[in-house]
Amino acid sequence: MLLPRCFLLVFIGLFGAVGAAKAQWISGRLVPGVGMEANGASEAVDVSADGRTVVFSTSATNWVPEAIANTDKVMAVDLDTGLMEVASRTTGGGVIRGEAPVVSRDGRYVAFLHHGGNLNVGVPHANWQVARKDRVTGQLRLVSANSGGEASNAHVNDDWVAMSGDGRYIAFEATSSNLGIPSNGWNQVFVKDMDTGQIHHASATMAGALAPDGCSIRANAMSDNGRYVVMICNQPLIAGMPNGQAYVRDMTTNALQLISRASGISGTPSTAFASRAAISSNGRFVSFQTRCYGGVGGDCTNNSGVYVRDLQSHVSTRIPRPAALEVDACSVSDVSDIGTVLMGCVQSGRTQVYLHIPGAAGTPFLVSETAAGQPGNGVSGATLAVNANGLSMVFDSLASDLASGDTNGVGDVFVFVDESIISGLFADSFE
Repeated sequence: MLLPRCFLLVFIGLFGAVGAAKAQWISGRLVPGVGMEANGASEAVDVSADGRTVVFSTSATNWVPEAIANTDKVMAVDLDTGLMEVASRTTGGGVIRGEAPVVSRDGRYVAFLHHGGNLNVGVPHANWQVARKDRVTGQLRLVSANSGGEASNAHVNDDWVAMSGDGRYIAFEATSSNLGIPSNGWNQVFVKDMDTGQIHHASATMAGALAPDGCSIRANAMSDNGRYVVMICNQPLIAGMPNGQAYVRDMTTNALQLISRASGISGTPSTAFASRAAISSNGRFVSFQTRCYGGVGGDCTNNSGVYVRDLQSHVSTRIPRPAALEVDACSVSDVSDIGTVLMGCVQSGRTQVYLHIPGAAGTPFLVSETAAGQPGNGVSGATLAVNANGLSMVFDSLASDLASGDTNGVGDVFVFVDESIISGLFADSFE
C-alpha cells in the first residue's frame, strides 16, 4: 500500500554487496511529513509483533496538530497506512504525558508510564503510574492499581513496562505496598491482568518471598502470550545461585528458571552480573548481556558480550563479536522468534546498532551506518526492538548522518526492514 503524503520514510537505500545477510535490508528515518523534521527529540521505541506499528516517546509538537509543547507524549505510527496519532490520551481525548511505551501484537493497545496525575481514570493517583490506551475504543485504563482499583501508593519505576501480545497482561516494577504484596522497599516485578484486575507477583523467590534487593525488567520482557517474564534480580531468587542473574518466571505454572548460565539444564551459572534481558514473542529465546569471563559461553574469543539462551534446547550461545569492536562491547538487545538479535554495541566511544542473523554470512553487521557504510556520528540504539519474525526493527539515534537532510539536532526514530516488506511500495511508485 502506498503511504499517504502525511507520512514519509526517508530511505537511505539498499545496502551494497557487503554480505548476503546485509544486502536485503533497507533503513529509514521517521518524519512527520514530506520536507519536514520532528522539532523535538524522539526516543524510547517499540515495534508491534506484526511489524506494522511503531511507538515512541517524543517532545516534538509537529507530528500531529494537537500535540502539546514541553511534554513527552507517546506517538503511534502505522507503517502500512501512514496514520500517526498521539496514544497518550485520556479517554476523553486530552493529550497527557507518556514515556517508555510498548505496543501490543496488532498495535491496538499501547502501555506507557505517566507522571502528572491527570489520567482522569476516576481514582486519585500521584507519582509515576502505568496506563494502557485502547486505540480502537479510545479508553484509557490505569494499570498500576490493585484489584480494587486503588492506584499504586508508592514508587513505580519510571524506566520500563512490558506487555503481552493481546494487551491483557502488563508487567511493571514498583515498591508499592497496596498491590496485594507487602513491600520490602525494593522494586518488585508485578504483572497486571487487565481482564480480571488481579495483580500477580513475578519476582517472588522459589520460597515465595519478596525478591531481596529488587528485580528489574525491560520493554521486551514478556512473551506474546503473557506466560513468560524475564527479569534481572540483584540477589538470588533460587537459593545457591550467584547475585545479579537473569531469571524467567512461568506465570502459569509459577516455575522459575535461571537463564544466565552455560548450556544444559543445569549449566554453570554466570559468575558475572547479567543485565538487559529480553524474551522473544514466542517465549523460546532470551537475550541478555554478561561479561565473557562469567562462564556462560566459554572463553572470550570472538565474544560480543550478548548471549542467547534457547529455552527449548537449553543451549546458551554467545553472539560473535563484530570485527570493529572490542570484547564485551555489546549490551542492550532484543530477540526475535527465530533468534535474530538486534543489539547496541560501543564503537569508537559511542553506541551503534548491530544485527545478528543466526547462520548468515557477514553477521553481526552494522545497522546504524551512513550511506558510505560508516558508523553514525551520534549514539544509536539506546532503545531498540525487533518484531516477531525478525524482519522489522526500530531504534532511536542521535546521529545526524544516517539520513540526508537531518538537521534538527535531536534524537530521531529509525526503522530497519527486510526489502521484501516494502517491495510493494516501490512497485506503487513510492518515492
